[in-house]
Amino acid sequence: MTEASEASGQGSPEASGQGSPEPSGQGSPGASGRPEPSGPRSYRLFRGDRLVLELRGEPGILVSTSAPPPLPGAGPVTHPFATATFHTAETEGELGALLRGASDLDAFLVAAEQAGYRVERVG
Repeated sequence: MTEASEASGQGSPEASGQGSPEPSGQGSPGASGRPEPSGPRSYRLFRGDRLVLELRGEPGILVSTSAPPPLPGAGPVTHPFATATFHTAETEGELGALLRGASDLDAFLVAAEQAGYRVERVG
């Protein structure tokens, strides 16, 4: 199972209606028996071996490598469910479009995997 499919609940007992879903990030025991970290989930996305995006599952700003910083008095680009830093101009447009088209973090991660990105959960 991939990180994104784990994040979306595909293949889990909760996804099939067996068991009760645990609230995400509430310090509940994970599959390893250790408490999962509380707070927003963090991920790194790779194209091949190259890091292209780091993101956290919380509303925040999107930091671009291909666009100049916002002009004085202009606010940064924000997103309703992600705080992210793009690391390559070549993939920023595609990843930005996937973020804008996704209904939530899990949908974005699935779409990114389907587009050929490797998703790794941090922590």
